[in-house]
Amino acid sequence: MVFPNFALSIDPKMDLLKQKIADIEDEYGIFSNDLYFPLVSMANRQIEERLYTDAEATLKRAQSLSHRHKGVLNIDQIDIINKLTELAIIRADFKDANRYQKFAFFLRKKEARDPENIVGAYLGMAEWLANTGQLTAARSALRQGSEFSGNEPELILMLLLEESRVRRLDNLCCGWRKLKEQLDQQPDINSGLLTTAYFEIADSLILNRKPEEASQYYRMGYALLKTERELDAKMIEMKAQLRSSVTANSKYFLLESELAFPRRIREMTEDEIENHEGFEPTWLAINASNKGFTLPDKGNGRRITRESRALIGKPLIFQGKQFKNIQSLKSKNKQKILEIDLSFDVEIDGDLDNIRVVSSNASSRVDRLLINSLKKVYFRPAINKDGPVLSRNIRISQKIDLRESEYR
Repeated sequence: MVFPNFALSIDPKMDLLKQKIADIEDEYGIFSNDLYFPLVSMANRQIEERLYTDAEATLKRAQSLSHRHKGVLNIDQIDIINKLTELAIIRADFKDANRYQKFAFFLRKKEARDPENIVGAYLGMAEWLANTGQLTAARSALRQGSEFSGNEPELILMLLLEESRVRRLDNLCCGWRKLKEQLDQQPDINSGLLTTAYFEIADSLILNRKPEEASQYYRMGYALLKTERELDAKMIEMKAQLRSSVTANSKYFLLESELAFPRRIREMTEDEIENHEGFEPTWLAINASNKGFTLPDKGNGRRITRESRALIGKPLIFQGKQFKNIQSLKSKNKQKILEIDLSFDVEIDGDLDNIRVVSSNASSRVDRLLINSLKKVYFRPAINKDGPVLSRNIRISQKIDLRESEYR
């Protein structure tokens, strides 16, 4: 068992947990099931103290006890698996994090006994896949989940809502159509889910540049809220290309050196162009639930890379290594957090106008990148009983953490 070294500072809570664990070991042995919860509490404390290596060892010991007493496939270990996932992300082992979540999905699916829980397992996995850039795999999980929906209107609608979101994050069109077809059948669903569906259709129509149709669905969703308060404008989760139409249609080539084909020149794939470290940012995404990285999207012929990639920025997200290409040589060696406050108006069709930087500790190149990026995104406009309304002087604060993470 691993415990941290508190030579410089005493942590009374940690000492109490250490003593409790030692007492249980003395009385009942090192494999006692009574050790499980103290070990989990110890791990939580170690995570708070950023003793990540110790926390991982403690969690794995607790998980081993869980396997010993409840079986390797017991559902109670989900909380431990989620914490191990977080630690894998902190140490930038993104593929390990993905393996943990796939195991958690397997356990949830195995434990499920009814359509609601089975579909819930597939929805949870699809969300993880979407939030880690595995968008083709996410749509596949949703299709598989739909086979267990049992024609339950609410389950079908939840699957379609996530599918529409996944399509937006993949910069694909028309996820709203299946939602509309489902709602046209007038299914018996609760008003909260129906409101979410109306707003999802409207957001998708905004992205498809159909603001008049979107306005109708915004009004329908607002009516179900039974409020007189005006809803604030908000970002729509999406992905947008930053390349110009000229460069988007250009061809790029790589010089490869392999034993079979020395110095072979080949055309770059779409994914290689989008994420090549030599380019300045070629795309941006908005996804409040993103995990800070992307993984290879299996099953998508457009994306054949085997690499995971770190992301950077909030709320506007960029490919990390590409973003660093726009930093000046002077600032590249500085480990700091960039904060850029921006202001703009949101039109009733979701367009942004009068975009300007209010304050910034970043370079002018970063400021220009953010202004150009905001020109590519759309907002859900503010909404009242009459529909979308103009919003002036909306403020967002863009944060970009350039510090290297410390895993110890």
